[in-house]
This record gives sequence, structure tokens and C-alpha cells, in this order.
Amino acid sequence: MEKTIEKKRIYTGKLLKLNANKVRLPSGRTSFREYVAHPGAAAAVPFISENKIILIRQYRYAISGNLLEIPAGVTELGESPEDTITRELIEETGYKANKIESLGWFYPSPGYTDEKIHLFKASELQLIQKEPQEEIELVEVLFKEALLLIEKGGIIDGKTIIALLICNHSSI
Repeated sequence: MEKTIEKKRIYTGKLLKLNANKVRLPSGRTSFREYVAHPGAAAAVPFISENKIILIRQYRYAISGNLLEIPAGVTELGESPEDTITRELIEETGYKANKIESLGWFYPSPGYTDEKIHLFKASELQLIQKEPQEEIELVEVLFKEALLLIEKGGIIDGKTIIALLICNHSSI
């Protein structure tokens, strides 16, 4: 097991913090570990009906392109993952979920970040706001079509793929 012997914050941004820590390896040698500290996130597969879901098409600056994704967002200070996804669903889709079920959580890229994403299935949706608060396009698809989009490369976002596959194989 590695032991941290010195912590150094290199950068603090609005969302992320970049750290470069000095560690002692089990062999006794020292090395450095750079990682991005992230507050965590929540994402949900919103079911409009038993077999129809809402996806969002959103521009992602880091890849200079649009992705088809499930609604998601960063957890704010003091907020639970359930609170996060409740807020994000309203902001991104205009729907409030009257039923939110956990699908588990995962680390998307533990080689360089401590981000943890909680996944949910959202159902019994109630439209409470006609226009999304963010610049995204809502895309309604049959759940089976979404699974085919994964196979065809139309959905390439990791959290979306994981959540859809869990929903497909779970009893939730």
C-alpha cells in the first residue's frame, strides 16, 4: 500500500482541484501521484413510460462534440446523490421524478480522478417545467433503441452505457 508523505495542491478551479502528492511505495522508494479531486456526480435513466426514456444531446467542450447521454450533474456541497439527480432532472429535462431507485455507483477513471458517479433509475415523471434550464436537446427514445445505439456507436458516454446496461439486466 502506498503512503502519502506530502500533499500539494497545484490548481483549484471552480469544479476541480489538481493535486500532486508525494508517496512512499511498498518498496520504500518515493514517487508522485497526480490526480483530479472531484466532488462527485449523479446520473439517471429517466423513464417516461415503461419502455421509453429521455436522453439529452449536449456539447462537450473536452471532446469538441455532442454526446447523447442520460441526465447528470455534479453534487453540490451538502447535497446527497438523490438530491443531486432530483435537481438535475428538473434543470435538464423539466421533469420531476416521483420514484428514484439506485443502480449503484462507480469510479469512471480512477487512474487520474477520485470522481464517483451514482446511478439511478427515475420513473413516475411529472412535467413541471416546459423548457430545460441548460442548452441541451431532449431526445425521447425507446429503451431498446437506446441499447441498439450503444452497439452502433451512437452512445459513447461511459456513464450512460453503464446505466442503460444495468437497467437492462436488473429487476429494478
